Amino acid sequence: MTFNELELKPELLRALEEMGFEHPTEIQEQAIPILAGTDKDLIGLAQTGTGKTAAFGLPLLNKIEKQRLPYGLIIAPTRELCLQITSELQNFGKYLPKLTITPIYGGSSITKQLKELKNGTDIIVATPGRLLDMMRRGAAKLEELQVAILDEADEMLQMGFIDDINTILADAPEERSTWLFSATMPSAIQKITKKFMKNPELIQIGKRNEGSQNVEHAYFLTAGINRNKSLRRLLDAAPDIYGIVFCNTKRETQELADELIKSGYTASALHGDLSQQQRDMVMKAYRNKLVRVLVATDVAARGIDVDDVSHVIHFGLPHDSESYTHRSGRTGRAGKSGVSWIVATKKEAIKIPQIQKKIGKTIHKKLFPSGSEICQNQINHFAQKVASTTADVEGVKPYLSGLLPMFDNMSKEDVVSYFLAEEFDSLFSHYENAQDLNVVTENIPRKEFRYSVNLGEIDGFTWMLMKDWLRDAAGLKKYAIEGVEVHDKRSEFSIRAEEEEKLLKAFEHVVWEGTRVTLKKLANSESRGKRRGSFGGGKRRDNREGGGRPYNPRGKSGKPYKGGNKKRR
Repeated sequence: MTFNELELKPELLRALEEMGFEHPTEIQEQAIPILAGTDKDLIGLAQTGTGKTAAFGLPLLNKIEKQRLPYGLIIAPTRELCLQITSELQNFGKYLPKLTITPIYGGSSITKQLKELKNGTDIIVATPGRLLDMMRRGAAKLEELQVAILDEADEMLQMGFIDDINTILADAPEERSTWLFSATMPSAIQKITKKFMKNPELIQIGKRNEGSQNVEHAYFLTAGINRNKSLRRLLDAAPDIYGIVFCNTKRETQELADELIKSGYTASALHGDLSQQQRDMVMKAYRNKLVRVLVATDVAARGIDVDDVSHVIHFGLPHDSESYTHRSGRTGRAGKSGVSWIVATKKEAIKIPQIQKKIGKTIHKKLFPSGSEICQNQINHFAQKVASTTADVEGVKPYLSGLLPMFDNMSKEDVVSYFLAEEFDSLFSHYENAQDLNVVTENIPRKEFRYSVNLGEIDGFTWMLMKDWLRDAAGLKKYAIEGVEVHDKRSEFSIRAEEEEKLLKAFEHVVWEGTRVTLKKLANSESRGKRRGSFGGGKRRDNREGGGRPYNPRGKSGKPYKGGNKKRR
């Protein structure tokens, strides 16, 4: 299907053709015929980057009629998104006669905005807070409003605008059309639809709350003390990164950005404590790729319109699944692929199964790249950049005559090696003995085997004395022996698989009070650490009946204390 088949005004089709837009996206193809041809209310669920602005903007411009007061109202969560929507609508409607669109948002001159509203406008594009202010001043009048649009409705909910939205919609005429567009559909948004919309049509692109299909999701487990170091390792492993690192607080955002800049990364912070001028400067540098890593809070990143973000990195998980969906939606846009990486501690990783369920995708566990892998990635990237350069090498050739003799006795391989060594010397030194930052996941089953020994209660052993004797006699680790059961003439215990060989070797020729000690591997002995308390997973209890003094295998008598029962550990 092409836009020509959607029965839009000739002026709109002309503008679309000039912009190079020929085929509508899925959300546009489904929404435009309904919104342009009827007065129905509509709910459009689709991820960021799927073309929602044109899906509601083109029908609005197609329906618009000149009247005394605003015909259309678009409410968006952030200043950046307001400006983005305004710019797109102006481009779509460039051939419509005398079209006026007024963005209303905080952080800018209220005097200028008051003047523009007083002069009259066809469409208001506004953030909720500033719009309410204008309504209270009598400057934004909605008496003749025909279409109200909520864009990124779930983001406005996350930012605490739900009461403002209710107030605004309650003040607008009942006989209007209401269009709601969102990436997810939390319960609070459903309440708005029931309260302010009349039998709305539902268009859903993909599964509800599902992320982009072009995004690969993965997580890396690290210790809290190594979180910053772990992030730098991921950044180094992706030399062509153009990404966003999300933090949960403004303070963390600024501190992390400062540390990255100090370490030599082209990074910058974006958070609510920056002035509007500072935020504009940061975003201009990021869009021009002078900044390759944007460190941002969730709120500050709303409305970022950059299609080629390669990586989204969650520097710790957000508080809810919807925020994760929004974050990861910053990459994999406009049909491009992207990655969403989580740097998390074990405690945070508990949230991952819930997020997987929400987005309908598996978040794979990955290991942090090794130092050699990072060096290889950096060298490959540099080599590809040199091999595919479009620079004017002719200008360099006059300077080669005095240089080439220096390399007469070197092979091509030597020359390349020396140049790489000079270029990456500091990187090689940094990662020569790189620390392993990976954390083993809790609840990973440990392999163990079950054995019996021909000593028991009759020989003076309790479960604790047997455990200590086996461990100390073989020089095993603290939790190598578990699940000890002491019977009259024999005992059973579990041994970690990695300690089994050491145990058997130590007990090849052990004699206890004239009795040869024998170990026997029990049938079906292999287990996976499911036994309660195995390998340090439980509180140690003393169930000895005779009081029982601790057994010191290196003591004078060399004998275990007589007494005890068959309690199992």
